[in-house]
Amino acid sequence: MNSDSTKTQNYSSTVLIAFFALVTFVVHLAVAKNFELHRDELLFVALGRHLDWGFASVPPFIGFLSYIAQLLFSDVAFGLKFFAALAGGGLVIVAGKITTELGGKNWAIFLACCAVALSPAYMATAALFQPVIFDILFWTLAAYYFIKLLKTQNENIWYPLILVWAIGFLNKYNIVFEIVGFILALLISSERKIFLKKQFWIAAFMGLLVVSPNIFWQIKNHFPVVYHMKELQRTQLSHLDLSDFFFGQILDNLPALWLWVLPIIVVFVKKEENWLRTYIVASVITFLLFAFGGAKHYYTFGMYPALIAIGGYIVEKYWSTSALTVLKYGLTMFMIIVSVFAAPIGLPILSRPDSVTYFQKIKPIIGNGLFTWENRKVYALTQDYADETGWQELARLVDSTYQSLSDDEKSHCAIYCENYGEAGAIELYSKNKFLKPVSFSDSYLTWASDSLNISTLIYVNDDPTEIKTHFETVTEFGRIENEYFRENHLPVFICRKPNDMWQRFYANKVAEIRKRRN
Repeated sequence: MNSDSTKTQNYSSTVLIAFFALVTFVVHLAVAKNFELHRDELLFVALGRHLDWGFASVPPFIGFLSYIAQLLFSDVAFGLKFFAALAGGGLVIVAGKITTELGGKNWAIFLACCAVALSPAYMATAALFQPVIFDILFWTLAAYYFIKLLKTQNENIWYPLILVWAIGFLNKYNIVFEIVGFILALLISSERKIFLKKQFWIAAFMGLLVVSPNIFWQIKNHFPVVYHMKELQRTQLSHLDLSDFFFGQILDNLPALWLWVLPIIVVFVKKEENWLRTYIVASVITFLLFAFGGAKHYYTFGMYPALIAIGGYIVEKYWSTSALTVLKYGLTMFMIIVSVFAAPIGLPILSRPDSVTYFQKIKPIIGNGLFTWENRKVYALTQDYADETGWQELARLVDSTYQSLSDDEKSHCAIYCENYGEAGAIELYSKNKFLKPVSFSDSYLTWASDSLNISTLIYVNDDPTEIKTHFETVTEFGRIENEYFRENHLPVFICRKPNDMWQRFYANKVAEIRKRRN
């Protein structure tokens, strides 16, 4: 290819990638405010106000990014969604860059970028400000550098690769699975000599320096990540089995199934280059580590953009006969139609009532899997959508409860919330910004004071049994009545006149939960 043709190809490739990335970014921003913030997003808002080198359930990256969002945007919710949408667009760019690195031209780039941009899994994750979308982005960026390292044998690529892994570690610990999978694949391949180069060891040392503040924080705080993983196993992962895991892989990226399966088959059948086989082996090892490690199905999301990019390259390279061209166009149309059809599942395009109606119509087609919550019961909405409603209503109810108090009660009042979603909602949406909710959930326990000297407690919990013995009166002020809210019928109580045992009860409760976590 002459220089003019190369320039033209590079230009058209750049335009194609930029188009899909921009559309992804703009669409996600357009629907960003259709629902309320997710319960986890409310926690991450709070983390941004308590910066540290680690938190009870997540590493520090999401808290730092939340801080930046709150610094730059007066509308906190929009600021969070902006960065999530930016990561979604960035994911499309990296997928396109992997395709071009492999030697793919416009058709390969179109397939890869279109499949990633329209993937139900990535539409859903880029709609939420959570570590997941950034995790997928870091996994895919690491895959790009790993492929480039294998292909070019340029040892200097270890530096950006390990830096991406280090930052990814500070975002979500499960990137360790990718690191282990890639290193094991290198060790069993002819490429293992690459570990003998000094660049690897220097880059590894630099990576350790980057993650060391979080490691020291974990040590100092008695490894909260261990407690968090045990809690996940007890409350969520124990309900999962291999069939859930494998079914999730198929369902979440179903429209592009043909693209991400192709590399695994063709790379070996067609005897592709060793470096590409090494990458596929690394992906298979990583997948097996997740599958037999009891992981949730979405933990593997970071693997698929690179596989889809390779699939686009393979389709362009090998599917040139007339029969295969017809198949290629047919599968591409299938991918686009199914992705658009499934878009309301992950993107809040429809209103809540319309979403319920839509889900009722598609359940006979796709089954109840997406509507089965962690408690294994089937609901009208997905769990994520149910977690994105009702929070402002709760804050208004708590504000009304507070305004009903006398001036003396207000001056000696605290608010207790049973979980971080409730606490985060009140902290963000309450008009009484000076009132900081107390909770023993997640990182809120870290911020809770050792004692609580009050005369009145606003108690947000569905069960007042434990608290009743420590106050003279416990009166229900009101309840949330929102059929779309995951915590529908949640009551708010006013607890007045604590008895002599209250302070000891509160202090012992805080100490007990902190000891359990340690």
